[in-house]
Amino acid sequence: MGFLSLDKKKRKEVINKIESLIQNEGLEILNEGYYEWKIKNWKQFSDKKCSPEFTIGNYNWELQLNLNNSFDDNKEYISLNLKNLNIYKGELFHIFTKYIFCIRNYYDPSCIYYGDVLSNYYNKSQYSFGNQHFMKKSELYGKSNNFDKSIIENDRCIIGVYVRTYKLEKEYCYNEIKSHLDNENFDVLSEGIFEWKVKNWNQILNDEFSPKFTICNHEWMLKLHNRSTEPYISLINVDAENDISVHIGAKFVTYIRNDDSYDYFYYNHENKHMNYFNNEKNSYNQKIYKSELFNVGGNLNPLFIENNTIVIGVFIRTYKYDKEQCMNELNQFIKYYGYYGELNEGFYEWKIENWNQLADKEYSPEFIINNHKWRLELYPNGTDDKNYVSLYLKCIDDENDPTNHICIKKVLYIRNYNDYSYFYCNGVLAYKNQSMLYYNKKNNITGYSQFIKKSSLFSKNENLNKSLVENGKCIIGVYLRTSNYIRGIHMYQYKDEIKELINDENRNVESEGFYEWQIDHWDNLDKEEFSSKFYFKKITFGRHTWMLQLFPEGNGEANKDYVSLYLKNLSNVENPNYSSTSHICAKAILYIRNYDNTSCFAFEEFIII
Repeated sequence: MGFLSLDKKKRKEVINKIESLIQNEGLEILNEGYYEWKIKNWKQFSDKKCSPEFTIGNYNWELQLNLNNSFDDNKEYISLNLKNLNIYKGELFHIFTKYIFCIRNYYDPSCIYYGDVLSNYYNKSQYSFGNQHFMKKSELYGKSNNFDKSIIENDRCIIGVYVRTYKLEKEYCYNEIKSHLDNENFDVLSEGIFEWKVKNWNQILNDEFSPKFTICNHEWMLKLHNRSTEPYISLINVDAENDISVHIGAKFVTYIRNDDSYDYFYYNHENKHMNYFNNEKNSYNQKIYKSELFNVGGNLNPLFIENNTIVIGVFIRTYKYDKEQCMNELNQFIKYYGYYGELNEGFYEWKIENWNQLADKEYSPEFIINNHKWRLELYPNGTDDKNYVSLYLKCIDDENDPTNHICIKKVLYIRNYNDYSYFYCNGVLAYKNQSMLYYNKKNNITGYSQFIKKSSLFSKNENLNKSLVENGKCIIGVYLRTSNYIRGIHMYQYKDEIKELINDENRNVESEGFYEWQIDHWDNLDKEEFSSKFYFKKITFGRHTWMLQLFPEGNGEANKDYVSLYLKNLSNVENPNYSSTSHICAKAILYIRNYDNTSCFAFEEFIII
């Protein structure tokens, strides 16, 4: 800002002048003070230098001088920073301050240069602020028009700072908390803050619930888990808990603060991701790190507790729930765990224009996802219970192709015609159920006979004033992901499919097993030899001996266009003690597959009695 021409005997007037430059703007002053750093060897400073530690306003500070700024536009300047050492060393302070840097002649306090008034908000994320263009280096040795001397004289000067701290207003607390949420290009719908005064903190032994409150047109509740190994706060959405169709995309920050002062508040600084609240998962947690907020004895930092009372708060921001958010949430139902080859996915939505005019059985238009042809099958009055709607996904690829096998995960859903955020899906989150669905010629349709209660279709949510079916309209959809059968770590994936084909019918399983007969040169098999002498391998499961028998040209004239394959039990031949009156009850799947591609196989099921 410029040079001041003041009598060197009036050092106090210099301080008063600097002090008068700071406008309080109605803020309540907590403390203020002035510090000077005497430098007697300026030329020995080559890069960065820190002042001794000093105290102003019950806080510890240091000045940071930088003579060689790295950026080109800063190189001709010296920079000064004011660093708070309490926050730097991990103390949970929040400080709002206004301050002025100055630099003066070592011998004459009236030969002084002062900077602009700076104001900053110090916290855990930012504990050092200053002026990168405090003063040009060329002006340090130049004599001013009013004095026959320079700032640096005999390699000496004095750097000073006047600091004034203020009591924090709640807006500073709230603004810091709000700034911790990154919108990530999501469209904000609404936001709000709720604070819950918790009394008798030291007497809390179990989980504690806040009163219910409304933010963003939704009802919420906080839950404090105070006595766990690592305490945490849960945000619970009451709407989603009570309504199977509510879906909310939200980010939030929970915090703890002193009941009497906004100077002392704490929140977890980890990145806050988008949370999807729904009936399946209607609460999310945020940790309170003991190492940050509690002392060695396990007690809450005394700065945060007043008369055994604290305030627990939450800032919630909700976002527009569009198609992308809907798909992101549905994706949690079809997520694959582990490695699978060439994952592909897609979704389809079927518009229902007049629900009341639907027949007992309705087919959607055919659609293609991942090169397979599908259709949805809807039973508005259920297949076995008229109180439910039934919904299925059917693969309508060539049903005569015995080698057609598809490995998928899927989720079926129904939603409001105009709102992606109001939908219901009958499924289990993928991390809870990691099994796959297998479509083949025997099993080409899967779904739910009790997909949703009919009464739930028309039930209106009081807060949102919405229902799944409105004015006879709704959307029914499917989101699915397919995977190739692969060799290597999951080379036995096709065996899982084969096992699922067998229905045990509540019988006790005595033994089971797989056997594969590797044929390296099919074309070299002897047709005549096979017609009279069967090729076979022996296999033993449990206490029985079996044998595969293969007829490459078919067994007999009537089967000459087919390959014939049999499973023969040899227990009575191999075991002389085996009774001829013994009987075996078994189910078996015979299959033939491609040598390299385990997804290409044909099978037949039969029963042995």
